[in-house]
Amino acid sequence: MIKLIIFDLDGVYFFGGSKRFIEVLSEKYNLSKEEIIEVYKKSEKILRYKMGLISGDEFWNFALKKWNLDIPTSEILYILKTTNEFNNELHGIVKKLKDLGFMIGVGSNNFKERI
Repeated sequence: MIKLIIFDLDGVYFFGGSKRFIEVLSEKYNLSKEEIIEVYKKSEKILRYKMGLISGDEFWNFALKKWNLDIPTSEILYILKTTNEFNNELHGIVKKLKDLGFMIGVGSNNFKERI
């Protein structure tokens, strides 16, 4: 008997965040999407950060330096946190499942600032 249902956060409960984050950075700071993706998606530092091997401060300082941006980290993190879209349809389904007695869990392989 199923008692617990687990949902992923990024790309399931929330969606569009990475794509929109890249678009906003590109537009606001005149960066190419490729140079953002090189750091944010493909760099060794992002992998190390996602695995918890380096701190958020270390990664974001690296990213800002690579992007040649002289702005506070908090500005980038604000953009990161506000570019996700909430999946209202899934939220309704989750509420119904809870009402039916299922335990609900969420999981993510994303980093702390994103969640």
